[in-house]
Amino acid sequence: MKFRLRELGADIDWIMEGKKPTAISNMRPVYAAVPAGIGRMYEMPFTYEEAPPGVDDEGKGYWLRVKGDSMHPAIRDGQLVFVNPTREVRDNDFAVIIWDEHEEGAIKQVHFTTDELILSSVNQLHPPMIVQRKSVSLIARVCYVKL
Repeated sequence: MKFRLRELGADIDWIMEGKKPTAISNMRPVYAAVPAGIGRMYEMPFTYEEAPPGVDDEGKGYWLRVKGDSMHPAIRDGQLVFVNPTREVRDNDFAVIIWDEHEEGAIKQVHFTTDELILSSVNQLHPPMIVQRKSVSLIARVCYVKL
């Protein structure tokens, strides 16, 4: 629930602890670990990282830690990716996708068809996945990979 509220731009500190929001800083939260394969996103201890250079996210962007090797060598296991939910996801973009009632999710390269998303890996050992568009609950563009 906290992940969903953050995704919608809610100030969790204000909701949970009554701390008044401060001016938008250059720090962005690291919310969760995202599988570079298939699985569930899971929350991690809450930390912050500096926003990427030139970010224009209205304070709504966030970091995710990648787990797995399906996006290797473009994105490696353990790296941080910056997700900007205010940016449109286009064909061939890298994105974080959550789908179905079990909230399966992954970071993948996205290809759009009329009714489906084809989720491709960079690592050819991992075959593409097909997800019905109507089952997608979140799709957010990856805008930066922290080396």
